[in-house]
Amino acid sequence: MTSADFRERSKDETIEYLVNEHNSMEHQMAELRQELAEARETIEEFKRMIFASRSEKKHVSYDNPEQLTLMDLFNEAELAADPTIEEPTAETIVKGYIRKQEGEKKKKASYEELYDKLPSRDLLCHLDPDAKVCPRCGSTMERVGWEKVRTELEVIPAQIRLVNIYQETVRCQKCYKETGYARFARAEVPSPLIPHSPASPTTVAYVMYQKYINSMPLYRQEKEWKQMGVSIQRATLANWCIYCGRNYMKPLYDALAKHLLEREVTCADETPCQVLKEDGRKAQQKSYMWIHCSANLDGLPPIMLYEYNPSRAGAVPQNFYQSFSGKYFLADGYQGYNHLYVVN
Repeated sequence: MTSADFRERSKDETIEYLVNEHNSMEHQMAELRQELAEARETIEEFKRMIFASRSEKKHVSYDNPEQLTLMDLFNEAELAADPTIEEPTAETIVKGYIRKQEGEKKKKASYEELYDKLPSRDLLCHLDPDAKVCPRCGSTMERVGWEKVRTELEVIPAQIRLVNIYQETVRCQKCYKETGYARFARAEVPSPLIPHSPASPTTVAYVMYQKYINSMPLYRQEKEWKQMGVSIQRATLANWCIYCGRNYMKPLYDALAKHLLEREVTCADETPCQVLKEDGRKAQQKSYMWIHCSANLDGLPPIMLYEYNPSRAGAVPQNFYQSFSGKYFLADGYQGYNHLYVVN
């Protein structure tokens, strides 16, 4: 609008025009800010897709849970939900089957055959006493039977309880009355898993299973224990794992290693790793986890052992396989395996 146009307009018309122009510009600026924010978000997404580590890249597919980001895991239930999917039947929940005879069609497994190893309980739904009164004559109706309606799976969460261990002590009352002296006898008491500790075998087994099988870190287990009413520090849980690993798992490890070295075919490999709070070493220094396993060609149970060592030197496999009495050893082209001492 030119200055002449302003002179032709009244004061009120000019103010109204300027207000409308201001509102229009504000609206345009808001749209530009939104487009800029979306462009920045798209750029950051492309950066993550190109430069982020593999475990941090985002995937829209939920077929492989190991490739999901942390945000994907939070939103997994909402994004993966599908109300059109029907509830699984007994045949799909448990992969059970009945071996069919030649020429017969494969039969569907029943609930009893699929869940025969699960403990069960019966939920009896009773009628109220008033509902048992006959509306015609007023007499009390008698039960004629129970009708099974359905079968459900019930989950019982983990429970923690105290076990108070008492030792029985006995003495001969006859000898005590006659002589004033009597021998005492005491019952045997199971040895503690860890001295001066409330940990039991089931307790430590649960902690180890959660950590090494279900990949639940100790700090999350600490929160879980607190939710169940027990305050145990993460350091205490770690001490339990280390103590039982050294005192109970190490003999089993040595026995498995002895059997592995007697196998006809064994395999080995190593991969770098980092260890925190290791004496004399920085967290950034590279260490190695060595794996020794059987080839599963002899029909015997498989053996897979892990061995940590800060070094990748050839002395590590030489020390482990110095009593190897098998025929074949499989490994990659790493030169550290070239000078193994093998007993023939």
